[in-house]
Amino acid sequence: MTTTTMRRPAGTQQNLELQVSASQDVLVRVLGLLQRRRCRVLQVDYVARDRHYPGRLVIGVEAPADRAHCVEGWLGNLVDVLAVDST
Repeated sequence: MTTTTMRRPAGTQQNLELQVSASQDVLVRVLGLLQRRRCRVLQVDYVARDRHYPGRLVIGVEAPADRAHCVEGWLGNLVDVLAVDST
């Protein structure tokens, strides 16, 4: 009897910087969307917005290769995400 190992197709790693509003739900929205779209979160750095600085979320993501080009658009369409830049 032979066993077959199923491997995940290779993904595409991206580092993205998001400017976010002061909403407390923004982190949950971003991470939830990435999970639903089968992206793997590699790292997260979050700074909440205050009166001196805008909110910022830097995230490392591994997206499925066939959908990697969509990640910025998906995140940019979320409520409370003001801008998305690839770093």
